[in-house]
Amino acid sequence: MLPEVQEFVSRIDDLRRQVKETVEGLDAQGLNWTPLGQDTNSMAVLMTHMAWTERFWTCQVIGGRDIGRNRDAEFTARAAGPAELEALQDQAGQETREALDPLTLEQLREQRTAIGRTLTVQGCLLYLIEHLACHLGHMQLTRQMYDQKITGSQPERVRAR
Repeated sequence: MLPEVQEFVSRIDDLRRQVKETVEGLDAQGLNWTPLGQDTNSMAVLMTHMAWTERFWTCQVIGGRDIGRNRDAEFTARAAGPAELEALQDQAGQETREALDPLTLEQLREQRTAIGRTLTVQGCLLYLIEHLACHLGHMQLTRQMYDQKITGSQPERVRAR
C-alpha cells in the first residue's frame, strides 16, 4: 500500500477505534437510545451509517464495486448489542483496505462522481474522513447525554483527539 494511501487508512482506522470506544459498555438500550426521540439518531444508527458510508466511498465510489447500499435502512437500524455493530465496522475496515491497497499515485488524482460531487480519489478520502469525524462527534455527545440520563451526574468530558 502506498504511504499516501496508508495515511488515509490509518486515519479512518483511528476514527473507527474511537467509535468503538464511544459505545464501550453499552447494552441494547444505550445503543438504541435517542436523545430527542424520533428526530435524532441513536448510536446504533450512527455506527451503521458510518460503516456503510465508509464502504460506499471506498468500495463503490473509489473501487467501482456496487455494495448494494440501502441508505434509508441505515437510519432505522437497531442493535441487540455492541458486537454486531463492531463486526459491521470491522467488515468496513477490511473492505476499505482491500479496495485501497492497489491504488497508485496516478489513481489518487483520478476523478470520481458521487452524490452530486466530482472529486479526486484523494478528495473522496478526505470527504469520507470529514464525514466520519462529524458523526463520531455526534456519537460522543449522544453518549454523554445518555450517561447523564442514566446516572444523573455530569458526564465526563470527552477529549477531542
